[in-house]
Amino acid sequence: MKKLLLFVALCLFGLTSQLNAQTSAEVVIGSGDNYIHAESPINLFYAYSFSQMIYTADEINQLSGFISSVSFRMHQSYCVRNLSVYLQNTDKESFTNDRDYVQVSSGDLVFDGDVNLSELVNGWFTIKLNEPFKYDGGNLLVCLDDNTGDYEDEIYFYHYPASEDIRRTISSYTDYFDLTWENAENGDYSFNPTSKGYYINPQIKFDMIIGDELPVIAVKPNVLDFGYCASGAWTPSQKVSISAMQDIVSITSISNENQY
Repeated sequence: MKKLLLFVALCLFGLTSQLNAQTSAEVVIGSGDNYIHAESPINLFYAYSFSQMIYTADEINQLSGFISSVSFRMHQSYCVRNLSVYLQNTDKESFTNDRDYVQVSSGDLVFDGDVNLSELVNGWFTIKLNEPFKYDGGNLLVCLDDNTGDYEDEIYFYHYPASEDIRRTISSYTDYFDLTWENAENGDYSFNPTSKGYYINPQIKFDMIIGDELPVIAVKPNVLDFGYCASGAWTPSQKVSISAMQDIVSITSISNENQY
């Protein structure tokens, strides 16, 4: 019996080192089921909402890299929403009040379109960014603008206790007009989520490519663990995702030179 670990490297796919593949990471911030709220990152009880959240460098715990997707954990879902997503590297650590919105612009826009919230994977819905966002290793501002114009019922998001004394999430919502960072403070309702003595933040997940340069391709995961198995024995299949980050890459063959 031996433990079979397959390293998914470029050589397995007939590609050369010039393609500059780099390590991928899945960064998950927050866990648990004790904090369930509807107000952020989007408030589906209202036609329009606008939320901003700060995640710290300590929470992300990566020196630098490129974020290719953002995911949020939901209690349940069955709808499609029209969302604009903004990301911004920031020195800001908290919001001074529930109207302290940070200016965002088209240069910070990383996604704009419809998202099917019913396509959950283990409770997470994922927004694949239009192009990878360069994260510089500091704090990160995440902004979601829900432009849908209609509301849903009984849909909640999982949060986590981020701090006892500082706001890390603020949101605004209304049924009457589309919200932006400029007019969010004029929304009918504003909210900085608190629960059980804590300021809370939505649980979030980032898919990242680690490094200072964007690779041509990304491989996820870069290691497959098949567990312990006898030589020549059947093992369950596993999936590998290979995506082009800069150019179109055609993979013509896949081979495994490891006889085990």
